[in-house]
Amino acid sequence: MFRVSAGGGVPKQVTFLDSTAKESSHRWPSFLPDGKRFLFVALRVFDETSTTYLSSITDTTRIPILSSDANVVFAPPSNVLFLNNRTLMSQQFDLDKGTLAGEPHPVAVNVGYVPILALGDFSYSQAGILTTGGGRSVNRQYAWFTRTGQQVGVACPPGNYFDIALSPSGLSAAIQRVDVQTNYSDIWIIDLPRSLLSRFTFDPAVEDDPIWSSDGKYVYFSSTKEGTYNIHRKVSTSVGSPEVVTPAGLSQRPMDISRDGRYLLYEVNNPKTSEDIWIRMLDSTKESHPFLASEFSEGFPRFSPDGKWVVYTSNESGKNEVYVQSFSASGGRWQVSINGGSQPRWRQDGTELFYIAPDLKLMAVETKTGVTFDFGLAKPLFLTRVDSYDAPNRYIVAGNGQKFLINIPIGDEFANPITVTINPDL
Repeated sequence: MFRVSAGGGVPKQVTFLDSTAKESSHRWPSFLPDGKRFLFVALRVFDETSTTYLSSITDTTRIPILSSDANVVFAPPSNVLFLNNRTLMSQQFDLDKGTLAGEPHPVAVNVGYVPILALGDFSYSQAGILTTGGGRSVNRQYAWFTRTGQQVGVACPPGNYFDIALSPSGLSAAIQRVDVQTNYSDIWIIDLPRSLLSRFTFDPAVEDDPIWSSDGKYVYFSSTKEGTYNIHRKVSTSVGSPEVVTPAGLSQRPMDISRDGRYLLYEVNNPKTSEDIWIRMLDSTKESHPFLASEFSEGFPRFSPDGKWVVYTSNESGKNEVYVQSFSASGGRWQVSINGGSQPRWRQDGTELFYIAPDLKLMAVETKTGVTFDFGLAKPLFLTRVDSYDAPNRYIVAGNGQKFLINIPIGDEFANPITVTINPDL
């Protein structure tokens, strides 16, 4: 954690990770009334619980206070709030000694939280107002659509699904499925001709961003198993255990593999340069180097079918737009979208690009690739109901641009009610 003057200036680090304890991050500071001391949460690799410490902006010394499932909030005048198995607990806090006092007691039940973030769905204001929520509920499904937007089938039963990737054969898809009880997620495989769903990964972690190797032998994905997102792969027949592709460090997510199987495009979240696009050689050298790294966020890269071009998004204009750039360093670059764009995809023969507009419409752009790149005007096809415009993989292009498998809600997505309590008995 860092502190910085409200008027700006140079940030100063106030907490330091303990490598001997395998700490992965410090989060969710909550100040005490003196404005100097604060509570914060330390997360550790391979540990589902977190430890709350008391520290100060003027002294890096820290004192352990308690273990909890999520963040701890100071509730004036002298209590702390924390989660224990989705039950919100309150306990007195001795401000002079900086220690807990008395016994904890429940305040609310069935409170939502996100385990990987150690963040509970509750808050407490200086005015004595407590809010608690049960998290977000959604039932989604992957469904087939034609170019006119007509739904012509479904690929899987309802569930809490997010990212998807089509296998090279077009007969299988890898998807991210979230466990609503733990908020962890795994990769599952859909047998598309049979609409048969089977689990592919089994780690107590968030596993996301599936892509296939060009020969269909492996499924690559991101995992928080080592503490931060890094890239793993597993044989697509589900035989054996996943192997680590990139070491833990900066957050890394796989995005695409070239058709010749030589290059992996992946995103790196760098605090200094935001989201960057990197290239990793998949030969024996395993070398990696940046493809696009600037002060802006670049993401969602995809190789053109001929491997000569890369489509991606950048927010350099102030909002995400779709760009195409030569894979060769000597080539050019073109902006393809006009009023915002995300989740770009190539048609299998390279004659079209698709992307999602901010209004969730699926857009199509005629393209010509080869020695040079040329493209036409973007045309809307139909309105999708993807859950997020600015997410990486909420649809796939099949049938050479004639069919689309899209993540849609079953009924309405809703947030469980938020309970507001004024001057609760803490």
